[in-house]
Amino acid sequence: MVNAGMVDVVRQIFIPDASYTKGIRRSIGVPEMAKYLREEKNIDGDDESKKMILQASISSIKRNTRVLMCNQLDEIQRIIN
Repeated sequence: MVNAGMVDVVRQIFIPDASYTKGIRRSIGVPEMAKYLREEKNIDGDDESKKMILQASISSIKRNTRVLMCNQLDEIQRIIN
């Protein structure tokens, strides 16, 4: 998702002070990328720091996606049984 342009897509809807708990801003990856975009503005020209922050956001996206997937599988299992 990140290689396909996720950062640019989130950048288009990014508002630093907006709530990332409702609507489109709650989508998988958006809150994590918003955190990256907030921090990115505070780092002038330090590409290594930006990469580290981006990698932390990507790790959060992966972790949160796994949690969501497990919750969905648990719900499916509950419905089946």
